[in-house]
Amino acid sequence: MEHSQFLPLVESIWTQSIHYADAAKRINAKMKVLRKHLKSWAKTLSNIKTDIADINALVAMMDTIENSRNLSDIESSFRDRLKNHLTHLLKQQKLYWQQRSKIKWVTLGSDNSKFFQSLATVQKRSNNIASLQTSDGSIVSTHEEKASLIHTAFKDRLGQTEPCSIPPDLLNLIVPHHDLSCLEVSFTHEEIDNIIKALPSNKSPGPDGFNIDFIKKCWHIIKMDFYDLCNQFFDGTLCLQSINNSFITLIPKKASALSVNDYRPISLLSCTIKLLTKLLANRLQAQGLQADIDSLKAELGLPFALEIIILASWAIWTTRNDWIFKRIVPSLYSCRKRFKEELKWLVHRAKRKAYHNMEGWVQAFA
Repeated sequence: MEHSQFLPLVESIWTQSIHYADAAKRINAKMKVLRKHLKSWAKTLSNIKTDIADINALVAMMDTIENSRNLSDIESSFRDRLKNHLTHLLKQQKLYWQQRSKIKWVTLGSDNSKFFQSLATVQKRSNNIASLQTSDGSIVSTHEEKASLIHTAFKDRLGQTEPCSIPPDLLNLIVPHHDLSCLEVSFTHEEIDNIIKALPSNKSPGPDGFNIDFIKKCWHIIKMDFYDLCNQFFDGTLCLQSINNSFITLIPKKASALSVNDYRPISLLSCTIKLLTKLLANRLQAQGLQADIDSLKAELGLPFALEIIILASWAIWTTRNDWIFKRIVPSLYSCRKRFKEELKWLVHRAKRKAYHNMEGWVQAFA
């Protein structure tokens, strides 16, 4: 992204006309086209390592000439330009290894040495799961066997849903806020800009192939499409299917991971979904609801109280949206029903150490 041709290329591709009225589909289509062109453009770039070696040789030659005579103004200026270009290439090389390695030392600004480059290469190779150990101790190494083993393991971990009921006084624990009209105000450009600035950088890309660093770097080019995205999301006319997907990847819990239980799954979301969820979260925090959430957690007295609060808020929010966009009359019954449906899945997604406590809490409803 630090290349001089990067931003002009992004602007030329992004400003091309895409005939989608829906902002989510339009952004998704533009990212697909841009990703294709960036891959082709990257193949035309010269090798950074070779360029650095050539420039170092030229600078050394100029230094040797200077030892025998004074450099002319043109030669001195030429050497200064070589050194400036060398600094720029070294910065690009460091960013390359930083993106490839995700090593703490590089993130903190340590020297871009061969030692860290070799660690990054080893780490990239270790991202591939070569083999897995089954429960009986046997080893599987083919793609079909590994896929079947992972699918079976997580299917057993999720389990099956069971009917449960909800305590009648749960919703009474929520402190009512009588004036929440500010939550229904349209998103402003300044609000969206501040969210983009606050999002963390140096994160792995999602299904769209782009991370927050790209969004920040090219924000002046792509921001109008994202403004439309947020406005359509607020109006309830946005089709989220084109962007509401994620990559589930397995992260090893320890150095020598062997079985499926030695890995934990994480979900990589697209930048567009991250922006929308952060907008909603900031709206709630701005209303001073954090104190109420802490109070509700204390009332529940459960290690998974926050998950219950999130599910209850989601049930209320979707019931409200049905009334606004579908004219479905809201009721406490429909809100509780949605909450109960998601709560059943919550229990089976719990970690093993918290499963029994959550299962007992759910069964206590009846």
